[in-house]
Amino acid sequence: MKLRKKQLVCLIVAAGMLAASGLLTGVSRHLARLPSDQFAAERWEGTRDLSYSQFSAFFGEDAAMLPEEIEPLREMMDASLVAASLAPAQEDARIWYDAYSTQVGTLTAEGTRPAGTAAMAVAVGGDFFLLHDWRFLDGSAITEDDLMTDRVVLDETLSWALFGSSDAAGMTVIVNGKRCVVAGVVEPPSDYASAQAYGGEPRLYMPFRLYEDWQAETGQRAAVQCYEAVLPDPVRNFAAGLMDAVVKRPGVQIRNNTSRSSFGETWQQLTHLHEAVTVAEPIAYPHWENAARIIDFDRALLLPVQLLLLAYPALYLLWLLWKGYQLVNGFIRKKTEAYRQRYRSLIRTEEDET
Repeated sequence: MKLRKKQLVCLIVAAGMLAASGLLTGVSRHLARLPSDQFAAERWEGTRDLSYSQFSAFFGEDAAMLPEEIEPLREMMDASLVAASLAPAQEDARIWYDAYSTQVGTLTAEGTRPAGTAAMAVAVGGDFFLLHDWRFLDGSAITEDDLMTDRVVLDETLSWALFGSSDAAGMTVIVNGKRCVVAGVVEPPSDYASAQAYGGEPRLYMPFRLYEDWQAETGQRAAVQCYEAVLPDPVRNFAAGLMDAVVKRPGVQIRNNTSRSSFGETWQQLTHLHEAVTVAEPIAYPHWENAARIIDFDRALLLPVQLLLLAYPALYLLWLLWKGYQLVNGFIRKKTEAYRQRYRSLIRTEEDET
């Protein structure tokens, strides 16, 4: 069947809009993959037989978690997993892990260069640099199992400011008058959202135990602002229920990082955009969460454009199906009528012969 000019134009427009929607879908998926620390569950899952989900809990000023609550929380997690027949196969193996952190504030750091540098300090515990897989330019990460609590990680900006190089592992750095050793130098996340949330201020990552000691010297108590976990999720909402049971309390926001790039979450973000620009509770989000929220917002704005671009091709397809139905139905009717006429002719012929 030869297409009319108008039909050809409609077909080309529909194909173009479908291609544009597909392109935006690809852009949206690319944006979702930019912050790699939102896919810690995917990396941990690896070749394991279990499915995993990643969660973040953010504590308000009146609901901060104390460091001594971490071990009881882990014991509760382990007990719940054992009760669900999810114990590790070997005694020293792990089927889940966690990390926690607090934004300490601005401290003064001194290196081999004469002038000190103001740096934003973050106290970290657990497997922080396993969950946040930022690239190390020199040295290695700090972990909770380190025997020494005076090892710190510098970002590239601070390392250059203090030592004129990113090769600073093993160097001595004075942080607020306290002598520390540089364990490693990490490259700041460079995607557009992370760069915006990270800012230009140099950063320093210190062991949470060191932060606790410093707070004790001033008569203050250290508190956890962000708790993160990668948990087994064998059935839908198992890990979410576990987080709610163990961590949830008034003043705490729990985020499922694994599902935040799904269509349902993006649609929810789009229909509640006002919540993205208002602050209901006094919670200080870390820079990696702010970066993820920027991307969530941008993907939510892309979604209606994607859907609008899909609307015309979808309607055009329905119209084609309707026209196809009419053609097939007309063809069947004509054939049916032809067979009827032929049958009647045969009957008449037989009657005439008799």
